[in-house]
Amino acid sequence: MSLSVSLSLFLSFSLSLSLSVSLSVSLSLSLSHCIYLRAVVNAILDHRLHCSGMTDEAAMKLMVEGAFQSEGEARLKLIRAKQTSTQLSTYFVGRMAHYRLRQQIERELGERFELGRYHEAVISHGSVPTKYLLELVRARLNEAR
Repeated sequence: MSLSVSLSLFLSFSLSLSLSVSLSVSLSLSLSHCIYLRAVVNAILDHRLHCSGMTDEAAMKLMVEGAFQSEGEARLKLIRAKQTSTQLSTYFVGRMAHYRLRQQIERELGERFELGRYHEAVISHGSVPTKYLLELVRARLNEAR
């Protein structure tokens, strides 16, 4: 899914919800969904702050009411977001790159896919650019245990 499609889907979803979303909605979201939601909101926030003149008040409302963040966390994120552009967007880009990587490896391995072994293969190389991870993970998973 491309960044623009994902952002469009999120915006459509968020527009269909009223701003009076209850806390029970956030509790029903899985951890994975919450992390994804925050990554998408980070990308939207980054763009709107630096390209659309989003106000601090609108940014706080988006984070607190739209992404279930505490006011303190949102305030600190807003300060960080205003100091540099693109930093918050990279969370979404990285999340999507890792999602696509895992989907690719799962398709390739089929029934032989083991989540724990996959995670070990990903982190065993330390911090590397995601464009090299597919080849490195494949090689690591092909090694004898």
